[in-house]
Amino acid sequence: MGGRFVRTAGTDVWSTEGPGASDDELVRAAARGDAEAFTVLYRRYRTDVWQLAWLTLRDHHDAEDVVQETWLKAHRHLDRHRAGASLRAWLLTICRNASRDRLRAARRRDTVALDDELAAVVAAAVPEVDRERSIDFHRALERLGEPEREAFLLVDVMGCTSDEAARIVGVRAASTLRSRLARARAELEPSVAEPAVSPERAS
Repeated sequence: MGGRFVRTAGTDVWSTEGPGASDDELVRAAARGDAEAFTVLYRRYRTDVWQLAWLTLRDHHDAEDVVQETWLKAHRHLDRHRAGASLRAWLLTICRNASRDRLRAARRRDTVALDDELAAVVAAAVPEVDRERSIDFHRALERLGEPEREAFLLVDVMGCTSDEAARIVGVRAASTLRSRLARARAELEPSVAEPAVSPERAS
C-alpha cells in the first residue's frame, strides 16, 4: 500500500496518493493513534517478522503466537523506536527476543533439529545447493553453532545487512556478526562446492 502524509489544517493525514511514507513518518502517526499508519507498517514488515519467528521456533503455532506478541509489543512501545534507526531491525529484535523467551519457557534447546521445510527454505535462498547436495548442506547447517547459524539465516536467508543483524542479535560491533557469518560460510562451503573430479574420470 503506497501513500503519503499531507498537511491539512495543521494535521498530518494519511493519503493513499503519492509516494510511500517513510517508516519514521508512519511510526510518528501510529504513535499518535493513527491505526491506518500502523497497518501500513504491519504490511511492510509482516513477512520479515513471520520468517524470523518461524526460522527460530520451527513451529507454525508458536511462530504465530510470537508474531502476534511482536506486533503488540511494537504498538505499545512505538515511542521507544529511535527516529532514523532501522525499524525492520527494531521489529526483528523484538521478534527474536520473544522467540527465544518462548524456547526457554518451553525448556527446549536453542539448537533444534532442522526439518525438511526449513531445509527447503534455506536451500531456496542459496542457489548453489542443488538436489544432489542438499542433504550434505542440511547436515552442515545443523552442525553450525547457534550464533553462526543465526548470522547465516539473518544475512544470507533473510537478507539483513550485517549492521541490522548485529543489532538484532545484540552484539555491539557488526564485525562480530561478520566473523560469525564468515565462520558459517566457511563451514557450509564444502557442502555446496562442486565435487572434485578425479583425473581418471575426467579423461
